[in-house]
Amino acid sequence: MNLYFTLQPALPVSLIVGLAACAALLAIVTALRGSPLRPAWLQAPVLLLRLSAIALLAFILLNPSENVSTPVKASRSLVLVDASASMTMAGTEQGTRWEEALEWTASLGSALQRAGLSAPELRRFATESESMDGGVEGTTHAAPEGQETLLAAALERLSASGGTSALDHVIVVSDGCVHDAPRLSAALGALHESGVRLSTRLVGRDVPARNAALVSVLPPRMVRAQSRVVVPVELEAGGVSKTEGFDLILRDEEGAEITRQAVSFSPASDSSVATASRKLFFVSPARTTKYTVELKGPGAEATLEDNRFTFTLEVVTTKLRVLVAEGTHAKRSLGSEGHFVNDIEMITSACTGTGEMECATFTPVSQYVDRPNLFGVKFANGEMLVDSARPFPKTREELHSYDVMMFSDVPVGNFSEEQMQWVVEWVVERGGGFLMAGGNTAFDSGNYDRTPWEKITPVDMVDYGDGNYGGTLEVAIPSSVRNHPIWQMVDDPKENAAILDTHPSFSGMNRVRRAKPGATILAVVKDEPDQPVIAAQNYGRGRSIAYLPDPNGGWGSEVIRWSSDHAPTLGDRIELGQGASLTTHPSEAQAPTTPRPPHPSPYYAAYWVNTMKWLAENSIRWRRDKLSGKVLVAQAHPGSKLPVAVEFLAETDPEKVAVQEIGARLDLPGSARVRLTYDRDRREFTGVLQVPGNIAAQEVQVLFDTNTDREVLTDAVKCGVLVQSREYTRSAPDGELMAGLAKAGGGEVLTTVESAVAANRAASEAHAARESRAWPQPVWSWWPWWAAIMTLLALEWLLRRVGRLSVTPLTPLPGVA
Repeated sequence: MNLYFTLQPALPVSLIVGLAACAALLAIVTALRGSPLRPAWLQAPVLLLRLSAIALLAFILLNPSENVSTPVKASRSLVLVDASASMTMAGTEQGTRWEEALEWTASLGSALQRAGLSAPELRRFATESESMDGGVEGTTHAAPEGQETLLAAALERLSASGGTSALDHVIVVSDGCVHDAPRLSAALGALHESGVRLSTRLVGRDVPARNAALVSVLPPRMVRAQSRVVVPVELEAGGVSKTEGFDLILRDEEGAEITRQAVSFSPASDSSVATASRKLFFVSPARTTKYTVELKGPGAEATLEDNRFTFTLEVVTTKLRVLVAEGTHAKRSLGSEGHFVNDIEMITSACTGTGEMECATFTPVSQYVDRPNLFGVKFANGEMLVDSARPFPKTREELHSYDVMMFSDVPVGNFSEEQMQWVVEWVVERGGGFLMAGGNTAFDSGNYDRTPWEKITPVDMVDYGDGNYGGTLEVAIPSSVRNHPIWQMVDDPKENAAILDTHPSFSGMNRVRRAKPGATILAVVKDEPDQPVIAAQNYGRGRSIAYLPDPNGGWGSEVIRWSSDHAPTLGDRIELGQGASLTTHPSEAQAPTTPRPPHPSPYYAAYWVNTMKWLAENSIRWRRDKLSGKVLVAQAHPGSKLPVAVEFLAETDPEKVAVQEIGARLDLPGSARVRLTYDRDRREFTGVLQVPGNIAAQEVQVLFDTNTDREVLTDAVKCGVLVQSREYTRSAPDGELMAGLAKAGGGEVLTTVESAVAANRAASEAHAARESRAWPQPVWSWWPWWAAIMTLLALEWLLRRVGRLSVTPLTPLPGVA
């Protein structure tokens, strides 16, 4: 018997020893003074047997215990081998990282068996993890091709599946290019709770794979037919030189090339990744069309999956509605054959000539009368004819039916406080575009300071009537804003810059205190760079512009001729009068039969077309009438969250809008509908949808839906899916992450097979010590102890019986002498 000699007496040891001593002394005294035994030598064995029984009983009272422990399951180790695509890149010395990982893992298995330890279980991981049942030899030809390195996910699956049972050590063999690093802390915590150590083995060297990729493509969702479209593109590449030329190509759905730009990559001094930015320009077609952006270069690349991006450009046929209220009454001759053009018409004809806009024009009987006197006009060979069918809007609904409103030289008395507030709501709530242009009765000179419209204008006006300024003003366009959409006259950047340098001067403007914080200053006085000439801002959902000179008339007599040749076909200004002197000449309203000359000032026309389009870009009228959904990012990424939002326009009561139930889902099999949450600050419903990691489509459609009392409302938005192979663009071995991982996991960074064997042995011993459970079990209940005591007492009794029979005297017979 194997005794654990720890005595755990139930009674004090001194008491047990005292009792045993007393019993032994009594036994000795009894032996000495008791009846003698014959033969005499029996006395000693009897005493010895008595003392032995007493000693054995005393020993039992001291409670001797045996060490009992639970059996420990055999421990095991696991090697997680990175099977992502970056493992096809260069190994530490030669071959690939994958080959290096397999060779090291095979050596580890052999070394463990020689050390008397069991061979490790093998698993490969990338996007998913799977067992390497065939061992290292069975995976030699299974090339790594995972498009993500999800180590945390592999560790989480290991813990969730119960795979950590009897597991003591996990070794991660990887290049450290992990894409779910934020989740590693939680995954390591789960391993720690299971008592599993984690060590790491770093493989590979920093030799970037040759790969170029599209990082970001930002096409607009909606455009108008035959409008200028700009698509910014961000690119990056690794393993390419500065001298290598790539092409960025835009193709339509038939594969025909629309435009092409050359791309070269210049790596930063502190990075092996080179970047580039380009903008693709083209004219939108007459209908909704699908396009593909393609990056094409010389030589082979690690992957071509991230070289293409497909998007759908939705062409909206609804025309922009522009309201123009202008107080200038003048016309000019156009050419030499009797044609005339109105100064206001110089703006409206440029807009309607695109085929994308319709203009409603209003003018006061006199711009100097500060009370309602606006009437609708239409133009006939430069003459202003009364348009009795088009009075100035008197209701909120009528005002809200426009996308852009422009006011110039119209004093504030023409509008009620209620009308002005409706315009503010139209900008804030419905994304309208508001423009106030200068003149003798505009801005402070028109008493707009401290009115609702002053709030939405991007400048702080001076006190009433003090900002009117006359005098020649040269204009400068800051270089920082020359890429703004309103300044894009032609596609060629150099030619466009030259055109902007020829911006004509003004002979007057309305001065202001300053541009408001957050406003973009698009033009300044050349000699006074702190004095804005044109300023723009976003306000609520909408946009606004302050155009401080007069867009035509006296102050704008030069800018109205903005062209390459100073508009030689445009004649001098002919006043049509104000107030009682405003007259129309019916005989001159009849245009000649000869063809009307084109717009005499193409740059002036382009500026106003660009301005109206920019102001209208956020208007919800031309986008959707009742339910307007949108995706809040330019492209979806496989396995990522897709933020979406939707505006509910069928109801104007904010309280009713807030309780509307609206949902969204991806137009994919099995996609769940997500209920969107109302955001009162943004006045829209928002949420996120999960894009499947294995999505194969180049585009995904988001479906929005809601029910009203009258109808079911739906909307659909397409979003391109951009596949990016981070395995190649960020592929340098990350030794720092691997070292931190080993430290947090309670293991070590393994540099040799021997260090791995030692780490495995230490983990196995720690596992055995942790899992083993031992306790002392009393042995007084064992039958051999009591059998020994009974044997001792039986022998003692037998010897005494024999000895006493030997000394008993014979009783004489009666009658015997």
